[in-house]
Amino acid sequence: MGRILRILLLLILFSAELSCNKKDLTDERLVNKKDSSTLLISGENFPPYLYEENSVIKGINAEIYRYIFKELDIEYRIEIYPWSRVWKMAQIGRIDAVDSTSHKKYREPFLLYTEEQKHFPEIIPGDNLFMTEYVFFIRKIYKDLLPADFTLEEIKEKGYRIGIIRDNSYFEDFWKYNFDITKYPDVEHSLRALASGEIDLYPIDKTIGLFTAGKTGLDKELIFHPKILHSKPQYLLFVKKSPRKDIAELQGKFNNALIEFKKTDIYRNIYNKYTYSFN
Repeated sequence: MGRILRILLLLILFSAELSCNKKDLTDERLVNKKDSSTLLISGENFPPYLYEENSVIKGINAEIYRYIFKELDIEYRIEIYPWSRVWKMAQIGRIDAVDSTSHKKYREPFLLYTEEQKHFPEIIPGDNLFMTEYVFFIRKIYKDLLPADFTLEEIKEKGYRIGIIRDNSYFEDFWKYNFDITKYPDVEHSLRALASGEIDLYPIDKTIGLFTAGKTGLDKELIFHPKILHSKPQYLLFVKKSPRKDIAELQGKFNNALIEFKKTDIYRNIYNKYTYSFN
């Protein structure tokens, strides 16, 4: 019995050591609030803009960051988590910047926004990473379910079941109707639920939905309705509680560099590389 206890104790100690060795940079931020030389960007899995494949971070935004931060001579790192975790880390300063995030008043105490970013839709800032275009995805067998110019009120009256990503903000009008909602961790889970008939409709950025459906083979079963539900700009937003002393300065440098980069053929080639269309 004593030998078994000693073996168990050794296993526990070994596991604890492994756990310590695997500690990521975000955990270190809890105990080390010093200025960090590595800019830590975090975002949710949002292909084709940002995603992980075979342990490699890929996507349109990933390539944009690679180009711009090389030009700025900034060392950086990207980590992908569910949005709920990303947002919590931003609130307490465990990360330096948040990928693919829109303006919301409740986010202003935690994220650095320019005045132009705060005044969309009166102004469309040039420093956006992309413009989200929300559409409903639907199964192909029900492609005529929605009329060309349906309203959200009609969706509510019909009692359609709608899938969403947990803790995503979507848009103000969406929340007015108290839809029959089921929450999922990410785009792929949501699209699979739609294909299986678990839900009837799924609102998602058109490009993200098309790319994910194409990569997973769900494009054989799903299609999107052409009506745009809402459009809004998405940014790389810097965190107010970041331990970096130069975070506000870096925000300006990145935004200016992004505006110029979007004018180049390199940017257009990156975007075209990840574009996916249904056959």
